[in-house]
Amino acid sequence: MAESYRDQVVIEIRQIADLTDRRIVAGYRIVVSPGGTIDLDWLSDQLKAAFIVTDVETGERRQESYWFTDLRTETHWGAAGAQAQFLIETAATLGVGAGGAVIGSEILNVVTKLKAKGYEVRHGELEALTDDEIGDYGLRAIETTFNVPISTLTLRSAGAREDGEYTVRATGRDGTVYTITFVVRGGVTRVCAHHKELP
Repeated sequence: MAESYRDQVVIEIRQIADLTDRRIVAGYRIVVSPGGTIDLDWLSDQLKAAFIVTDVETGERRQESYWFTDLRTETHWGAAGAQAQFLIETAATLGVGAGGAVIGSEILNVVTKLKAKGYEVRHGELEALTDDEIGDYGLRAIETTFNVPISTLTLRSAGAREDGEYTVRATGRDGTVYTITFVVRGGVTRVCAHHKELP
């Protein structure tokens, strides 16, 4: 048990349609403010254990499928800071809001354990990005992908697709049209596709 200082720990769990169709069906976020140190390895183990379920008919324990990403960052540039993110995608039914699914209740058990350790914990269903947020993320992704200053871009369209991806179109001062498709996981933008159309 190695505890380390963290300003904040963000846990995002997304339920996808299935392992081949990664369209997001439901999501849940837990934000932990440790106010000091936290054992991230313990937390990682607790989250992974939530995906070991017991079949009610047979009594057999089985592992539900999931993708688990663990990101730990420290900044020592001027003001120091340390964050951690756990990003989980699964095709298993979460049911956190309703509390009906086994995994949902196990995730809520993790929340209870965190609170029992004295941590400040906020949690709830993930909300979709607003149109303004989609535009902001998309313009920054265009700036980074195409190396064009954001101040030279005019937003033309921004929207969400059924598969959980976002698409943004923008025009540069020279008339070039930029289109980018991306996802946002834990505040990080991952570009899925991009296109540049010259005037």
